[in-house]
Order: sequence, then structure tokens, then C-alpha cells
Amino acid sequence: AQAKRQERPSPCPVSVCGHHSRRFWQLQPRSLPLLFRTFWRHMLEVLVASLAGELIAQLRLPKSARIALLKHSVECCAGVPASEQRLLEAGRGQAILEDDSCLADLAPEHPNDDAETNVIQLTLVRVQRRWALSGDVMGSLRLWDLEQESVEQVIECHDALTCLAVDWLARAALCGTTGGALKLWDLSRGACLREFVSPGRQRVRCASMSWSQ
Repeated sequence: AQAKRQERPSPCPVSVCGHHSRRFWQLQPRSLPLLFRTFWRHMLEVLVASLAGELIAQLRLPKSARIALLKHSVECCAGVPASEQRLLEAGRGQAILEDDSCLADLAPEHPNDDAETNVIQLTLVRVQRRWALSGDVMGSLRLWDLEQESVEQVIECHDALTCLAVDWLARAALCGTTGGALKLWDLSRGACLREFVSPGRQRVRCASMSWSQ
């Protein structure tokens, strides 16, 4: 009679020793080798939620990581620009965490081998950045980050600009040129959506648009 086939265990890590023996490890912190348990104790599970309590990101980072790295990780997985993030420790006042502060300062005082106890909860408040838009006689639109005091984006219009109108919520801009053109721009993509040319290509001296329609 054929021997009953033993059921295979669920997938788990396997290690091979020098004497060709194999060891199967369960994915539980207490059953991992000392090296892995030591590594686990140096990690933190970070839960980032909105003011409404919606989970935005769930990350595992080393305790030595800075808040700046955490913001970059949140930007990668949730799409919130790091410059627009303000992080607060949930349930512990309204102090904003500085970029150069360390996650270790927020870690439990007595960490446990069980990773579920080494969790910190943060609240994310999104603050819109302050922008400015300028145009010059060389035909360039420049999008300025006023907080960083730097140019975020340059859009070439190929004609000297004479006037501007901007809708910051829609991230759209309308510009007029010396060549009589009126151009509608998508600032997020730096793309020209539409172009109108005045009769006789007369210089455009002012621009306005009903953005709500």
C-alpha cells in the first residue's frame, strides 16, 4: 500500500547548514534566530493616518531613520509630496515633528520581541505649498516654490509674455504673448492645452478666464 502523502507545511524560510541539514523557520519573531530577533528589535512599524482616521501608509523602518526619510516613504506610497506633509504623534499634543528628528525618540521605552508592540501612530496634516508664477520676455513661464525660494518648473512658450492669469486649484494658467496668442497651460504636466490667436496677431495686453466653467 502506498504510504499516505504528508501534507506540505505552509511556505516558510529555509536555511541550509554546512553539514547539509535543513531548518524550517516559522514567520514568528520569537522563533527566528537571535540575529533576526535583534534586527526586529531595531525596527518600527509606522502607521500614518489622516485627521479623519483613514490609514494613509503602513511602513516598517529602522529606529535610526529620520522623519525626512519617513516623509519620502509616504510620498512614494501615497503620493503626498514631502514638502506638504506635517506629521504629529497621535494622541500626544500638536507639536509638529521636525525633519531631522529620529524615530527612536518616538519608540516604546521597553521594546518587545513581538513586532506588534513596537508600533508608533502618526497623524498626517497636508499643507498646500505656496506658489508663484512669472513670465518673461524670453517666453518662459516659471513656477516658483515660495517656501524653498526656488524654481520648481520652467515652461517654454516660445514668445514674449505680456500677461498671466492662474487657477491654483486646477493647476492651470492662461498667458498672452506679444505675437497675439492666448495659451492655456496645464501646470502639472507643463503642456499647452489650447491656443488662440487674435486677429492680425495684435499684442495681448490682458488675460482673464472664468475658471469655474
